[in-house]
Amino acid sequence: MRRFFALAVIGIYFLCLTPTCRAEAKSLFDGKTLDGWEGDIKNTWRIEDGAIVGGSLDRVVPHNEF
Repeated sequence: MRRFFALAVIGIYFLCLTPTCRAEAKSLFDGKTLDGWEGDIKNTWRIEDGAIVGGSLDRVVPHNEF
């Protein structure tokens, strides 16, 4: 069991030496706008208190975008 654990740790270590594990983090959302996002960002999606919110409480959304 110890040998298996040691091999697993070594394997994970070497996998993380690949460029994918060292890639810079990229923010998907700036907390203010939906710039760069796709979909119905005019009617279905909006920003509230720095979060992406879908749907509407005061009108019917024509079809599901979730």
